[in-house]
Amino acid sequence: MGNDLTTLAAQLPSLAMDDAARQALAASFDDDDKTGSDGVDYVYFSGKSGDLTYGQDREELDIEEEFIFLTPTIFKGWVCWKNSEVKGRKKWSAFKPQDAIAEKDLEDHKVDRAQDGWKPSSGFDFMGYDGKQYSFESNTKSGRGSIKKMVTAAMGASPDASVPVFLFTKEKFLAKGEWNFKPVFKVIEFITEEEAQERIMGEEVEEEEEPAPEPVKSKKRVRRA
Repeated sequence: MGNDLTTLAAQLPSLAMDDAARQALAASFDDDDKTGSDGVDYVYFSGKSGDLTYGQDREELDIEEEFIFLTPTIFKGWVCWKNSEVKGRKKWSAFKPQDAIAEKDLEDHKVDRAQDGWKPSSGFDFMGYDGKQYSFESNTKSGRGSIKKMVTAAMGASPDASVPVFLFTKEKFLAKGEWNFKPVFKVIEFITEEEAQERIMGEEVEEEEEPAPEPVKSKKRVRRA
């Protein structure tokens, strides 16, 4: 399988976070607020309709499917919108805030609408148990807020079980008199890297069966004459 954690581990750092990684990640997310590598399906979320789809065919993403959060892939960036089209995109690893691009250094795309222009974004990759890898990015305030909550949960994980398993769901909310939707990442458990690899590879940990107890032999009583 080309997209399993064994292959991923050769390209990315450990899914677990040490203190230095946590500090870099915390610094990167200390604020208020598709194209990619082969084999990655991009997830699209509509804040207006709540539609949650992925890939070129825009297949519906199963909100009941369990996914594994790929911690090393967390990124920050910028997305430039102009007349409902993406005109520019910049991103960098959230673990390397020194690589961040300042807004003043972004190119001018000559936008003339208030809702257009460069917007801050953040995102991450995740993987299903079938080995399929996805990438999600959001430049909305509600979407980035949900991603920040997910990142905060990952940062607080125990070193012994540091890989979040989550559901990609959605939530309806009222803003400025209009109903909108936002993505919600519901962490259901934390597992070890070994457990994550076993689930993606379709392996199950075999539990040793306890030996059955030996039958108790009944003692025959001898009648005396």
